Amino acid sequence: METSLGRTRGGKTALFAAARGGNAEIVEILAKRADTKPDARTDDGRTAMWTACYHGHLEAAKVLRRAVDADATSPDDAGVTPLLAAAATGSDACIRFLLSGHCDLPRRMDSEVVESSLGIAPLFAACVDGDLNAALSLLLAGAKVDAENRHGRTPLMAAAMCGHDDVCLALMTRGADPNRADTGGETALHLAIAAFGADDDGNSSGNSSGAGAIATICAFRCGDVEANAVDADGFTPLLAACWHGDVRAVEALITAVAPRRLDLDLAATKEGRTALHAACWRGHVQCAAALLDAGAGVDITDADGRTALWSACRAGHEQCAGLCLERGADVFVNDASGTSPLFAAAFGGDACTIETLLRHGADPHVKDSHGRACVDLFMDDDDAYNSPIAVLLRDPNASSTSTTQRAKHESRLNRSAHDALVSSRRAAMHSVVDEELVDSHQMSLGDAIDAMDEAQRAWSEAR
Repeated sequence: METSLGRTRGGKTALFAAARGGNAEIVEILAKRADTKPDARTDDGRTAMWTACYHGHLEAAKVLRRAVDADATSPDDAGVTPLLAAAATGSDACIRFLLSGHCDLPRRMDSEVVESSLGIAPLFAACVDGDLNAALSLLLAGAKVDAENRHGRTPLMAAAMCGHDDVCLALMTRGADPNRADTGGETALHLAIAAFGADDDGNSSGNSSGAGAIATICAFRCGDVEANAVDADGFTPLLAACWHGDVRAVEALITAVAPRRLDLDLAATKEGRTALHAACWRGHVQCAAALLDAGAGVDITDADGRTALWSACRAGHEQCAGLCLERGADVFVNDASGTSPLFAAAFGGDACTIETLLRHGADPHVKDSHGRACVDLFMDDDDAYNSPIAVLLRDPNASSTSTTQRAKHESRLNRSAHDALVSSRRAAMHSVVDEELVDSHQMSLGDAIDAMDEAQRAWSEAR
């Protein structure tokens, strides 16, 4: 007959199996046998206590600790302790038991970030899982709120990149630093935006309120949040949001942080590109519109002398090009090599963008620094020469009844209207705070405080 020491091929004992199944009565029967080894390890180094905590079987864990004084600190071969296993699976009851004084854990909690080969602490794991109660239990037990993993990422960054805005709020209530950066220079805002950016169709990829809510929480909870933080690639949170097409995050950053602290025109990438450059290059017209509405410069050039209009034309995004022109972008600004936005659009073969530029007075005969005009691109063979784009470039007035002078006049009017809009919006944002955002923040803060009070009571009972 198989005894309690009998093992499966993976090294699992009967006690391990009972603990994994959460059958506390069988665990107690097996634990009282004289030949039982409560801390027997499987082939991957896991004990009965480890699996009970991992699966959230509180009563089985209590029996193991009470009956045979099972080791509650023994990690598996990957360096994961029972506490870290419980945190990773959101087993809040097991976490409170392990930290309640029945087990010698509080002094080990912060050292586990070094001991675990995964390089993470229990609080980090709980924040990845998004379990607010587990995170609060660990914080109340003394876990370091800004403990870093081997990549320099904190629990706040973990919660942000997973879209757990309630956990983010709780962490910042306990003093988490939203301006701390990882080894790549990314803050919690950077990571939230990268994780919850829009797809190619402009749809948000997250299951929660995502980066927009986290940006709002950071701005209201921490008045000195660094919204202009730059990562290793020169991306600010705003530029990252525009690159990923997350218009909700863009609007939240603009509304919550306000222009006096958010530099809309910061160009920290090696190419010297702004958030508007990124939005236009990627074709995110809603992000570009939000930036222009807030006062972003429409004719700022990058390191190559290219404007946002030039970027939109080269990438073939007619909507973004049209938006820039409507806001008064200068159609005659060439890049450092003398290439005009029209030339860039012609090189990409985008007929719609070309027609839009021509309506605003672009000159197809202007030559670049190499002496080439737009029409020269279509002179190689008969098919190219007779293509619709070539015909359009040779006779630009055929696409519109507007003359060049009229287009210039309209561009000046558009620029004046844009400047007036920018001034009015900046004045309004300096004096008025969005009431809806404030109400939303107050509700979230109230929920977090209630959750912390409940966790405090549970913690007191466990002690």
